[in-house]
Amino acid sequence: MSNSPVLSAEDLAHFEEKGYVRIPEAFPREEALNMQDAMWAHLHEMYGTVKEDRSTWNPRTSGMKTEQDAPVYKAIGSERLCGAIDQFLGAGAWQIPRHWGGFLVTFPPEEPTEWTLPAGGWHWDTHPGLYPGEMVNIRIFLFFSQVKPQGGGTLMVEGAHRATKQFVKRLTPRERKLKFRALKKLFEKSNPWLAELGGHTTRPSGHMAHFMTEPTIVDGVPLRVIEMTGEPGDAILCHPLFWH
Repeated sequence: MSNSPVLSAEDLAHFEEKGYVRIPEAFPREEALNMQDAMWAHLHEMYGTVKEDRSTWNPRTSGMKTEQDAPVYKAIGSERLCGAIDQFLGAGAWQIPRHWGGFLVTFPPEEPTEWTLPAGGWHWDTHPGLYPGEMVNIRIFLFFSQVKPQGGGTLMVEGAHRATKQFVKRLTPRERKLKFRALKKLFEKSNPWLAELGGHTTRPSGHMAHFMTEPTIVDGVPLRVIEMTGEPGDAILCHPLFWH
């Protein structure tokens, strides 16, 4: 590994405050495009999907778990990406995984629809009651194609990891052991803005700007919905308690 840190002090401060950090060219763009070609080939084998024929793009296609171990994806574990992970988890404290997780395949809907924020499905990937303040893992989003705004990228609430920690401090020992779904609902109903985002109460008119433009203060933390966008080879590293 290079002696020069991948992430600057400003990058690390951004991660601490916002809950994520972007790494441009985390692995080679050319390798990312090769991986994209392999994905299209696999989609064709599984579903009959053809890259050049939009009529074959099924918006209900969900993933390609059987493809995770293909040799083409080994290039993800670049010196640059692994060096960034070392800065969070510690050099030698983790191992390059056998595979880098599942693929999120998002085709556009069959009929054009207005882009909007989902009212359900918001969640953490790590149980905040069991791991309220530990960097027990780091979540990584990788880009194999260009993802533009309103182009199907994952949505997340920047700063929510800090609001989650404040939320957990107020819980009783019994509440901290609640199952994921019950704890998620409790978190969403702990603040009017979160309740609106989660669809528990009526969203205000012009809600896109309400959630995505100006931050709203929750437990002293500015929260705002953002989209994950990027170019082939980019990566976004997220705190274990990121809300998405």
